Amino acid sequence: MKLITRYNEQTFSSMSDGWISKLFNDLNNKYLSQALIKVEEDSTDEMIIDVDKYIEEGALDAFVIDGKRGIPRYNKGFDKKLYEDFVSKNGKYNGVIFFLSSMHQKGQELGHAFPYPRETNYILMTPVAVGGSGLGYGHELGHTLGLHHPWETSAIYETRLSKIQERIEYLKKHLDSTKQYSDDTKIKDSNKTIGDVRDRINNELLDLDKESNDRKELIPPHTFNKATTENIMDYNGYETPEGETKYNPHSDGITFWEWQWRMIIKEVKKYHGK
Repeated sequence: MKLITRYNEQTFSSMSDGWISKLFNDLNNKYLSQALIKVEEDSTDEMIIDVDKYIEEGALDAFVIDGKRGIPRYNKGFDKKLYEDFVSKNGKYNGVIFFLSSMHQKGQELGHAFPYPRETNYILMTPVAVGGSGLGYGHELGHTLGLHHPWETSAIYETRLSKIQERIEYLKKHLDSTKQYSDDTKIKDSNKTIGDVRDRINNELLDLDKESNDRKELIPPHTFNKATTENIMDYNGYETPEGETKYNPHSDGITFWEWQWRMIIKEVKKYHGK
């Protein structure tokens, strides 16, 4: 545990006096003001986790050399596990939570956030971002509010939307094939009735319909080549498969586009606002 304590101290010593105030000032005056969104700081709290328990559950992984465990790296689902533990202790939260971590995940340099599910309201920031500029926080917040990178197209949703439609058609056919039976009809070798099955199917159809509508609303209407725009959701550069580094000719991202304003305003009003 001494090793983890040392990494915590190294990471969070980057949070200089006034850094959080400056962060919120940047979010409000540099980035989100374009969409007439204002963020307010709720509180900054320390969250202590049981590292052994997280490793046992697969949320963390630690290399052990000569019987000594190194600093853990987080796996997929670590941020969700953090949020579940937060909610279990504090109750549900309507705003957006930034988890500042002293742990890395391979390939995740700055942050970890998802446009979908739309009600997701937690963001994981790696040690690189702790004490850093507001741009990275604005970028990850953009993801949580429904925005993709400018180079990502509707193809990111087409496969899932197709599978949703196939599932909807299958479930409707199943309902149609049993319409001659009353709700109280018992199912063979089960204590359930046809009515129970219909309720389950109808609930799943509602969920699928919601997911389909949500995903359609998140499809970007325009796309651009990677690292070519001044957009906050773009990258400053990237490495090609050939090992060449392509740099964005523009400075750090400074704008959200008007169509993005509409998307994030809608998201805030529906899931994260007061």
